[in-house]
Amino acid sequence: MVLLTASANGDHEGFLWHDPVFENQEQCIDWANSNPVEIISAINYYYNDWTIYEIVCVREDKLYDLDIRPYKEGTST
Repeated sequence: MVLLTASANGDHEGFLWHDPVFENQEQCIDWANSNPVEIISAINYYYNDWTIYEIVCVREDKLYDLDIRPYKEGTST
């Protein structure tokens, strides 16, 4: 998964990509580096005038360890 944090006026918010799925961290980093237009477009669609602060690749199980649930129960992707 790709976790992006954006900020505006000192506020921070996260944005998770769960598709595509990566086999390892290198694939995730390559995707993030190769798709800046897609990433920026998504942020601009959902947030007005936000700046990308950081992009990190996180294993899904680590998100659960932090009590972050990337999916609503019963949904499929």
